[in-house]
Amino acid sequence: MLREVEHMAVNVNAARDQANQITNQIAGLKRAKTQLTDYKSSLAANWSGAEVRYVSKGIDQVVRQIDDVINRLTSLSNAIKSAAAVKREEDAAARAKAQAAARAKAQRIAKAKSDFEKAEAEYKKKKKELERLTKNDDDAPGEFDALLRVSKIFENFERIQKLNEELEKSKDLMESKRRIWDNARR
Repeated sequence: MLREVEHMAVNVNAARDQANQITNQIAGLKRAKTQLTDYKSSLAANWSGAEVRYVSKGIDQVVRQIDDVINRLTSLSNAIKSAAAVKREEDAAARAKAQAAARAKAQRIAKAKSDFEKAEAEYKKKKKELERLTKNDDDAPGEFDALLRVSKIFENFERIQKLNEELEKSKDLMESKRRIWDNARR
C-alpha cells in the first residue's frame, strides 16, 4: 500500500480544475438553497392552507441537506487545494534541489578542469626544462661540441635527475587530476 501511495502523483492543474468545479457546484447549491428559501417565504406569504406547514418543513429539511453537502464539498475543495499547494511546494523544492545539484556539479567540473590544466601546464613546463637541459644540438657535429654537451649534461646531472623525479610526480598528479575531472563529468 505504501508503494502505491509513493507512486501516486498529484497533478496540480487537474487538482486546481477539480477544486474550481467543486466551487462552481457549491455556488449552484447556494443558488438552489436561496431559491428554495425564497419559495418557502413566498408560499408562506401567499398560501394559508394546513399543508403549507408540511411543505415548509420539507423545504427546511432539504435546505439542511444542501448545507451539509455544501460543508462537505467545501471541506473537499479545501483538501484538494491544500494537497495541490503542498505538491507545488514539493515540486519547487525538488527543482531547487536539482538546480543546486547541477550548479554544484558544474562547479566541481570547472574546478577539476582547472586543477587538471594547472597540473598539465606544470608537467609541460618541467618537461620543456628537461628537454632544454638534455638538448641534442644536431647543428654542432664536431667532437668538441659533443664533449660540451656531455659536460653540460654532467653539470646539470643533479638538476636533470631532480627534474626527472618531479616530472614523474607531475605526470602522476596530472593523471590523477584528469581522472578526477573525468569522474566529475559523469
